[in-house]
Amino acid sequence: MRKLLTLFAFQIFCCSTAMAQSVTFTGAITRHAETDKNIAVSGQIYFVYGTSTTADLFENSVALPFSIPAGQRAVAYEKTLDWALAGSANPEGTYPSHNFFRVIVECQVNCQSANIQEAALAVLEGGVTANNRYNDAERFGEHARAGGYVVNPVLLPRYGHINGTIKLPSDTRLTQDLTLTLVGLDFGSCCYGSWIYPQPQQVTIPAGHTQIGFRYKVDTESLAVARTDDFRFGYLCDSAQCASLGLIKSGFLDADGNRLYTHRGLSGSEAINLEISKSDDTFRFDLPTPIVLRKNSPLTVVASRPESVDVEEGVSGKLIIERHTNYFACGIDAPSEINFGSANACFDYQNKTRTEIVSSADFQIAPGELASEPVILSIEYMDQLINPWPDGTARKLDHQRIKFVCESGCSSSKLRKEGYYREGTKYSAPGVTSATKFVLSSQFEAENWQITVPLSGSIDLTAILMLLEED
Repeated sequence: MRKLLTLFAFQIFCCSTAMAQSVTFTGAITRHAETDKNIAVSGQIYFVYGTSTTADLFENSVALPFSIPAGQRAVAYEKTLDWALAGSANPEGTYPSHNFFRVIVECQVNCQSANIQEAALAVLEGGVTANNRYNDAERFGEHARAGGYVVNPVLLPRYGHINGTIKLPSDTRLTQDLTLTLVGLDFGSCCYGSWIYPQPQQVTIPAGHTQIGFRYKVDTESLAVARTDDFRFGYLCDSAQCASLGLIKSGFLDADGNRLYTHRGLSGSEAINLEISKSDDTFRFDLPTPIVLRKNSPLTVVASRPESVDVEEGVSGKLIIERHTNYFACGIDAPSEINFGSANACFDYQNKTRTEIVSSADFQIAPGELASEPVILSIEYMDQLINPWPDGTARKLDHQRIKFVCESGCSSSKLRKEGYYREGTKYSAPGVTSATKFVLSSQFEAENWQITVPLSGSIDLTAILMLLEED
């Protein structure tokens, strides 16, 4: 009996020793739900050992072929390896160059037709599969070593999708097809610089229709690895037909996909979040509400002069709607606006600002009159997120302002030759800093769509303070 017990103990010792010397990886390789399961695909699953860099990623690895038949979502695998490949275990507090396995899976045949990424995908800690994250992959056996691990890699989609509907304003009727450009903006950093990559896709609303559904395709293999921002999504309406219909040029969605804001610059956390490189849950984004194209709106403006000036002389000039707008410029030395209609990355992009004229009209104050006849100007629709700087200002956001230029009859020192509308005072603002800035369309509505712009040049205490601020 003693001999039998001794032999049994020796067998247990040998078995445990053998188990400690090897590791078995088991699990299933699964297609993501957004991929096409009706196409047979195949590839390799790599059990990588060696250094933690990517230079010798597949040289120091053991490969196991896999094949998923058409109509099948997953296939099981099993592979036993010798722990000696990974070197000795890593005691706490030391950092040898190789002592663990990483699991990498790569689709190699029929991948793109099945909407599967062709790039190698690493299994991160917690079982998440991600693209180009080799150094963040889970290190199996770096400290305590087990005889087996269950690892279930997921073949991620090559293309993610944003699904939604785009609609015309209710009073717009199309007599011919209208083509718009849907555009996604991806932000990344590389080599001490930042870059932006547009992904344009056209969509056409047929004549006689008021809306159309779309399925916007996001090329995940073109997304930034070192992402510095979220994925922004919107539309461009730059054609002559859009202008003739009075439609604004662009709109981008907020993070919830519910609301349009109109500036083309200012990357920020308000954008739609598609962190496709980190999670397998955001390859499909269904917009909760339709994207409704916006129209320019009319605004009634009156120019006035104070009673204290000589009213026997007529006054004439121009009333102007100016827009301070943000945009992404490509290049530092000779910046030009990024072409959103082209899928070309722009390195070292800059967030620039400029002033554009939205609309203008002539005004005349007849001799003996204090005000001009109402003038109709066009304002661009504005519904953007208010994201002020830490000091509470919003000066970096797009805004519109009302400017006047007096061309004749302004010889009096009490009249300005040029100035801006300033709300709540009978005096005009001498410059942009003290002008009223409209950042939302509702601010124009608050004025009942008629604004009186005084040409008066008298300066009160408020104006003096504004001038000091400008200086």
